[in-house]
Amino acid sequence: MGTMGSLVGRLQDEVEHTREWADMGAKNSKRDKILKEVVRELDLNSLCFMELLEELEEHIYLCLLAINKSRRSLLQEIL
Repeated sequence: MGTMGSLVGRLQDEVEHTREWADMGAKNSKRDKILKEVVRELDLNSLCFMELLEELEEHIYLCLLAINKSRRSLLQEIL
């Protein structure tokens, strides 16, 4: 699992990639073959985006667990 920054960067790349495909679809909306390819690509991108989002969510959760564990440990030492 990568760092949060790299995960966010990968998500940002996916958003840009999706935006490019959406622009292509908008510009070629009258061409059925291109539009079908755009829709297929957007479906694939959404799956990848959701996987990356879940990975980021898991990473954030694990970070928060580690922070809380450290916080409890520090409080025990203080008290």
